[in-house]
Amino acid sequence: MQTNVNFQLSKNVLGNKESLTVVFRPNSKVDEKTVFQFAIQQKERTLFSKEMSFQPNQETKLTIDAKEFQLLAGGVLTAVLKNIQPWVIYAKEGEKKESWEYTHEDFARFYEPMGEILFFKKPSETLELVV
Repeated sequence: MQTNVNFQLSKNVLGNKESLTVVFRPNSKVDEKTVFQFAIQQKERTLFSKEMSFQPNQETKLTIDAKEFQLLAGGVLTAVLKNIQPWVIYAKEGEKKESWEYTHEDFARFYEPMGEILFFKKPSETLELVV
């Protein structure tokens, strides 16, 4: 069995000023030293992010206040859970590095996707337009 953390949202459609509750359910293989990143995103833009660790087989609830991911016009959002992989860089013996260069592929390996859920945040009842 592999490390796995399932998660579920309290609602898939939220009012604009409504908090979001997320329930995480890790399996018995989760190491409490493993770090995960939970994020709320709109397309590629991260509106909320939190690093978390879990105890094996112990349910964890996270309540995120609506002010933490404000979106007056509303829209489709994604709740994403990623496993942050330990990243060790080895240099060849005797090699001195002034700086390191990283590629997109390096960062893609650094965050291992665990799952994502789409949800909708309704627009605010009043919108302020600046002309």
